[in-house]
Amino acid sequence: IFAREGILAFLKAESELRGATIFYCTHIFDHLEGWASHLLHMAKGCVVKACAMSDISEYAELTASGHPTPLYNLVRNWIYAEYE
Repeated sequence: IFAREGILAFLKAESELRGATIFYCTHIFDHLEGWASHLLHMAKGCVVKACAMSDISEYAELTASGHPTPLYNLVRNWIYAEYE
């Protein structure tokens, strides 16, 4: 946990200081709320959505409702929708 938090803090500082773009690809979504400025959603090798986090209404609704893990639930909903 400490190593991950340290890496995320370092990457965020670098992106803010140097204007760097960070591609963080993960399956672990806890504690990433508010970290990303943009999100790329891919499914079956194709881009489904690429936009600013502020443009994702589902995420804003989950966050506004006080959901404890809005990013995880957003991605979970997208994945489950692919198999309906």
